[in-house]
Amino acid sequence: MHVKNNIPTNRTLNHSFLILTGNQAIFYGILGMVYAVYVIPMLVLNSKCMMENSHHAGFLVLMCYDVSIQAHVLITVNRFCAVFMPMVYRNLFSAKLTKRIVLASFLISITILTIFFQFCKSRPISHHQRPLSVPCRCYYSEEALGFTYKDNPICWDYATVNTAKILTMCIFNVLVDTITIWKVRRIRSAHGVTKIQKKEIDFLKQSFGQAIFLFICIPALYIVPLFTTTPLAKFIMGTTFWASIHAVDGALTLYFNVEIRKSLATQFKLNKGVSGPMQGIIGLL
Repeated sequence: MHVKNNIPTNRTLNHSFLILTGNQAIFYGILGMVYAVYVIPMLVLNSKCMMENSHHAGFLVLMCYDVSIQAHVLITVNRFCAVFMPMVYRNLFSAKLTKRIVLASFLISITILTIFFQFCKSRPISHHQRPLSVPCRCYYSEEALGFTYKDNPICWDYATVNTAKILTMCIFNVLVDTITIWKVRRIRSAHGVTKIQKKEIDFLKQSFGQAIFLFICIPALYIVPLFTTTPLAKFIMGTTFWASIHAVDGALTLYFNVEIRKSLATQFKLNKGVSGPMQGIIGLL
């Protein structure tokens, strides 16, 4: 790692930024594997047994999705600290501490999901009714052609809280990323650099693009299926949108980061398709 204009940038795979993005990529990869290994064979084979047990796959999808959303926030905070607190950044986001933060983020997600989807029972609608014996379930519905929650009050409590959480995190990411770019502009102006670089514009486009896609996913998953009976529309909204979250996120990152594309192209040419250590492929800004 070196310092340029007092803003640290990464040149090692042990850098906190790469640890955070790597953590996000791992859970996006698991989410994709769940669809590839379980959901697609279940739909192709029309397996009733897999349908009945799809809540296990739904739990994994929810976990990966939740951890990945939190990883977005951690990455945003990481960039913010790199720009606003460069003198303490190395200690604040040391490799050891970053790994602990990643572990804490995972434990928070798995704990909340376990409480809602393993232990909590649905509350009774009236005082004369007993709580339902089955906790919340996220399962693949043949009728909805996508993952959905059981019609239990506890499920919709979770869905409401989770939707509010996602919206809040999206707004937070956009605002903090905008402030970070503003600070970078001030630092560069102090050094006589007044021209807005394309990299800064692309960075904001990437941040806004990722946030907007998440905003689109929420109504696509929960609202649109309520107003359509077309099987194709239900399948696209209920299955394709959720499965494409990780792919779109990665595509936006590649599209708006020239350095990553150039480094990947260079590595591919040098190694001729043989994987090897990649050095410094991502900059903080």
